[in-house]
Amino acid sequence: MINQQCEEIEKNDLLAFAEKMHASGDLILAETSYRALLEKNSDSVSLNHVLGSVLLDQKRYEEAAWYLRKASEIDPGNAKIIYSMGQFHHRQLEHDEAQRCYESAIEIQPDLFAAYNALATIYGLHRDYYKARKYIAKAIEIKPNSSIAHFNLGILQCETGNLKDGLALLRRSICLDPTNSLVHSTLLLFLHYQPLLSKELLYEEHCEWQKKHAVSRDEPVQHRNNKDPRRRLKIGYISPDMHVHSVAYFFVSILKSHSKSEYETFCYSDSVIDDSMTATLRTLADHWRDIGLRNDEYVLQCIRDDEIDILIDLAGHTGDNRLKALSSKPAPVQVTYLGYPNTTGLDSIDYRLTDIWADPPQEKGRYYSEKLVYLPDGFLCFQAAANLPDVAPAPFNENGYITFGSFNNLQKMNINTIALWASVLNIVPNSRIVLKARGLGDKNARQRITKEFSQFGVARERIKILSYEQKITDHLMIYSLIDIALDTFPYNGTTTTCEALWMGVPVITLKGDMHLSRVGESIMQQANLIDLIAETPENYIEIVAGIAGNPDLLNHLRGNLRPHVRHSKLMDAKSFISHLELTYREMWRHYCENTSQVSQS
Repeated sequence: MINQQCEEIEKNDLLAFAEKMHASGDLILAETSYRALLEKNSDSVSLNHVLGSVLLDQKRYEEAAWYLRKASEIDPGNAKIIYSMGQFHHRQLEHDEAQRCYESAIEIQPDLFAAYNALATIYGLHRDYYKARKYIAKAIEIKPNSSIAHFNLGILQCETGNLKDGLALLRRSICLDPTNSLVHSTLLLFLHYQPLLSKELLYEEHCEWQKKHAVSRDEPVQHRNNKDPRRRLKIGYISPDMHVHSVAYFFVSILKSHSKSEYETFCYSDSVIDDSMTATLRTLADHWRDIGLRNDEYVLQCIRDDEIDILIDLAGHTGDNRLKALSSKPAPVQVTYLGYPNTTGLDSIDYRLTDIWADPPQEKGRYYSEKLVYLPDGFLCFQAAANLPDVAPAPFNENGYITFGSFNNLQKMNINTIALWASVLNIVPNSRIVLKARGLGDKNARQRITKEFSQFGVARERIKILSYEQKITDHLMIYSLIDIALDTFPYNGTTTTCEALWMGVPVITLKGDMHLSRVGESIMQQANLIDLIAETPENYIEIVAGIAGNPDLLNHLRGNLRPHVRHSKLMDAKSFISHLELTYREMWRHYCENTSQVSQS
């Protein structure tokens, strides 16, 4: 069929057609078209180059490398081909080799925008924020109206704690390209890190995303799924985070525990990363679909062809989400869960999974476009990574003083949080604090943090700032330096809180007035650690001081938190999946009954 189409188009302009398919994301048809052209001109530099790029986008790395190398052999000084070889290495996480390619490309072509932009990404990953800013600034100099360059600089500023400038850059990026739904989603995500939040304004911002980017549906979408409420259901999970990522540590136990006789699972992995967690999830799923770098039309067709009954979005408005595709309603029942602390704003998403602590029922979900569905024992199911370090003794025994700590994202450490932490440090004599976050690799960010602490009477020598650790075991070993963890607000920690508890470190959390500031409470309720939940900032200080002044309690917590959490609802996968599957079944039953009534009328 595809070959016939190519033959027809060849009479007109097969190259133009191939380029159009490539740009739209139809990689299969683009590949076939380019191959047809190469049959007649096998030594074409541009055709070998572009075919290599198409294969690269399909993650067919060996084939891609063959065509890219052939193009490079024909034209060894071509900067764009060298840049594409950098992309080849970049996609396989070979960052040092990618960096060398990008730098070589710039030496040959000093105005190659894409190479500067890519180098900024590489240096950002390596936490060399000075060089990352330098390369993004050069990219903007070359293309002053580049949406993507402003977007990348905005992300960099947000992640290093310069939220005000970062948000302004993201809004500028949206102005330069109003059609880019992912840039708009990123703005929504980072709006949650502001010290003062308005539920009303956040809801309006999410509804605005729906107005600008959702696919219009004049009539209800017709689905061909068999409306038998008792049959085996096809459950689809779609996420860009099916690799070593915080979302995966909560998702893996769900996928592992599903009843195979009642539910058939499909994973739509929207990522170019393929690591040990990806391999685990791929093994657990009944069906695996790689959709990274594929266009929305491809994704929609996959979901429709698989005849998914209930599709669960695990991303919300986080990076590389597929909300625009989900606005077309490819599955009869659509749910959002886990990866995002707020509404999607989409009328095509039917439900949002939560619990009574994160979203109290008396608030009636007024700031959600979805119907809230409450899981009875909590909305999270944590699974610790394998082969983690043992719990170390509480460090105060040797130090003679209490060490507090937080490993949350830097953007969560706003001025109000630092003021509260400073009050804690000032009330507990000789205490210290350890901070670790990716953004703290930035010199400006470190200076800002220490300056803000000093405004509240905390000297620099009482603050220990650590860089990001790539390996989970190295990261968790650092909990051996901490006696008590301090949660951030209004944006609570999630994975960091669970990991701290697993390492025997109590976490004090401050209860807020919206989902993102109640996740800490939800975790503590599930873990049966309600004494660690503070109702007010004053109560927060009181709880911290009480634990810090009780050595016997601290040592007891250190030795018993891990087994306590292991046997709590927070890690009870069997019970959690039972409730989750009952919830899915009830959603499906409601769909079948409602659509049957509509068809009869």
